[in-house]
Amino acid sequence: MTKIKKMSWMKELNNIYKDLDEEISALAPSCRACGECCHFDRYDYTLYTSDIEMDYVLKLAGPPEMLIDIDNGKCPYLSDNKCTIREHRPLGCRTFYCQEGWDTTSSDLYEKYLRRIKELCAENGREWNYEPMLSLLDKHYGRSAHVA
Repeated sequence: MTKIKKMSWMKELNNIYKDLDEEISALAPSCRACGECCHFDRYDYTLYTSDIEMDYVLKLAGPPEMLIDIDNGKCPYLSDNKCTIREHRPLGCRTFYCQEGWDTTSSDLYEKYLRRIKELCAENGREWNYEPMLSLLDKHYGRSAHVA
């Protein structure tokens, strides 16, 4: 009898992101790839993420190269107005667009895929922790730590 190897949580999370990216692609929101949305404070936006997503980012992209400052409202993975973790970015980044009127669509997509990520945590025996991404990074590396 052949044992079926369970897919790793990282591969499963990647598949969730692929499904989301396909759904967003079909909706075709406007994106100028300008990095503007990574300045969270300009949109009164707090990027929340889960531990499992942060682990995914850190395993695949590593820590940010700039100082982690939870008070400046800017993503520490933004460099020269480009996302340095674009392929590995968390759910909140994937669903946030600065396009006017996108927030309703974004909210529905976010909730749908957040449920899938919660299920992934449960299936893998991981505790669910969900908080602002900058706070999670601060816990890992410290507010003033330069991690490059």
